[in-house]
Amino acid sequence: MHLALLLLLLVTVLLASLVNGALGEDGHGHGRLRTGRARHLPDKAVPINLYELLGPDAYLKGVLWQPMSCYAPTSQNLGSPGEAKVALLEAEMMKELAAALAEITGKPAQSFTPACSILSALDVPSLDQMKAEMDPVYRKAAMRGVVADPRFWVWMRKLSLVALRYTITRFAAPGATQFEVLCPDTRMKELMGVNLVPMHSGLDCTNTTAVLRAGGLFNDPIHHLETIVKHVVRDPGWCSAQPMYEPYGVWLKKEKMMSHRRGDQRFRLDNRHKDRVMFLFDLLYESDMAFKRQFWMGAVVQQNPFDMYAIMDIIHTVKPQLIVETGTANGGSALMWASMLELEGLQGARVITIDVNDPGNAHWSGEWDKREVVDPTKHRLWSKYVTFIKNSSLDPGVLATVRQAASTARGVLVLLDSDHTEEHVLLECKAYCPLVNEGSYCIVEDTKLSRFSVVGGPTPSIRRFLNDTRDFAVDRAREPFYTQHVGGYLKRVPAGTGGWKEEQEEQALGQGQGMRRRRMLRAGSAASGGPDRGR
Repeated sequence: MHLALLLLLLVTVLLASLVNGALGEDGHGHGRLRTGRARHLPDKAVPINLYELLGPDAYLKGVLWQPMSCYAPTSQNLGSPGEAKVALLEAEMMKELAAALAEITGKPAQSFTPACSILSALDVPSLDQMKAEMDPVYRKAAMRGVVADPRFWVWMRKLSLVALRYTITRFAAPGATQFEVLCPDTRMKELMGVNLVPMHSGLDCTNTTAVLRAGGLFNDPIHHLETIVKHVVRDPGWCSAQPMYEPYGVWLKKEKMMSHRRGDQRFRLDNRHKDRVMFLFDLLYESDMAFKRQFWMGAVVQQNPFDMYAIMDIIHTVKPQLIVETGTANGGSALMWASMLELEGLQGARVITIDVNDPGNAHWSGEWDKREVVDPTKHRLWSKYVTFIKNSSLDPGVLATVRQAASTARGVLVLLDSDHTEEHVLLECKAYCPLVNEGSYCIVEDTKLSRFSVVGGPTPSIRRFLNDTRDFAVDRAREPFYTQHVGGYLKRVPAGTGGWKEEQEEQALGQGQGMRRRRMLRAGSAASGGPDRGR
């Protein structure tokens, strides 16, 4: 009897292990479905395939166009090297790439022509290389098997090391006698015919990981060899991606979705599971460029509709005489703020919007549904309320103009939505937030970018700004259910009562409510000897 029960238990465990093992992981953390078996998940679990959600490009390199470094073609940096030297550099780089493919695949290097790519080298069936490069739908299907192949990631590293070897990493002034590269060597000095010096004196060039962290990964590794060589040596140059992504989808899940670090950026929800669902939606919104498919009075508006309503409500509450917006894009959001001033009947109120580029209606039309798109700058409310300034938001003349306008306005609202890099946002906060009157807001937009990226973005700027002033505080109550400006609604408060407080680290950028509730539950459980099963 006992033996029969033991055998039954053993069979049950084996069956469970077979079913639960249906989804495997390759050496790089990519899930792959094993043929003929279905993955079993408990009822409470919902599988999400990040590759399918993001698509190949975003899964590999990130949902944003955010190059680590961009390099001019080597021939340009060398001045006038002559066609013979350029052709020699191309031929030698081609040999190195063919040798790398041979090492990865076990095929002879001679079999790889300039028209080959990693896709053809891995024998991806029925592949149209041109469609893979140009058609995003076809590319998504074609890249599925490639991304799951560990050899692709070996190629990514080897290609990047070769590209960096043939790249002058810092632009050389005309007449320069020495040129900076990551890792100078005798052979490259002979090929280029110039004196090469290291860009970083402390870089260990025998450590390939250190080299890639300094220079980055080649941005598009599926191109033909001849295209890669042309970009690096002749024209137009190339950009590198962050090496810690490798790929971005795996990094994203580990570092930004599943992490439990105190102070990590979170939505204003009461547990991490809800936060992850919202974050997935945030990723989908960005990777599918939903911001190009939303309209106000016929014009494209690059504002998340939830935040649109939140800011509209602030305009209704604050009734500002002046709205200052940095980052105009096509002008759709400025038109929307103007329409709110009209709706509120704020006579003499103005919107000042600033950008380095003119509002470009055609660029932002999207052409998703072939519908007619309104140019917001031609709308009657634009001429009535909006002043556009073409310049940097940090230009001294621009700042003087805006400060003069703010000095006579009865209320000021500031929206910071231009360059979202950390240092630029910090400088904008220091320049523009003090223009806001008490009770109004300085809104730092697109803090979501800090969660999407390995680099700082707007979120650390907020903390640095609030560490230096006690006139503003994060107002999470203004955040809608789904916001792209997590922790970015900064309210002007009575002097000396704001600033960054340590307890805000959970409340402003973490899940304070859920954390506090779990701590209370744990405390109650410990006091009673265990959870109350009767409720």
